[in-house]
Amino acid sequence: MLRKLGARYPLQLEIIPAALLAFIIFYALSNFSTLPDRIPTHFSFDGEVDRWGGRVEILVYPAIAAAVYLLLSGINLAFAAAKDPKSMINLPEKEKAALSLSSAERLREIMLRSLLALKTIVLGMVGYLLFSTVETALGKSNNLPGNWIFLFVAALLGVVFYMLIQVFGLIRSGRSGPSRPG
Repeated sequence: MLRKLGARYPLQLEIIPAALLAFIIFYALSNFSTLPDRIPTHFSFDGEVDRWGGRVEILVYPAIAAAVYLLLSGINLAFAAAKDPKSMINLPEKEKAALSLSSAERLREIMLRSLLALKTIVLGMVGYLLFSTVETALGKSNNLPGNWIFLFVAALLGVVFYMLIQVFGLIRSGRSGPSRPG
């Protein structure tokens, strides 16, 4: 079973999101004692601080990062381990039945890789916001530097649109082709 799981979802793909999660936890905890009592907790659309809170709120970043990592990893593992990928696909039964086995497997691969990309981008964004919060709290910056947040959002949207285009293309083309029982 582990070999099948590893073939569908190679664990070495988890290196980057796992490293991002470790960085977020380490960075928040290692800077906690040096933070002032009041830290920025929200930035406006222009990158200016528009809400302040207590130092303990810095721990929200690793909590969010861990929740995102665990949730998306759990979904990925469940999807990778499913014997029949069609059982995890949210489509009308008629559409699911019309998908060939090879199209369903390709759909599984697209979903696994897309969820990995989404997890990596979200963790990168949380790490960026954490770093910016610490820098601003310590007086090294006055606001959210650069337009990085827009790049993260653009990357998220890009992955979602890619995934949708691929999924709808497979659904359209997946109705043809041999369908074998698993």
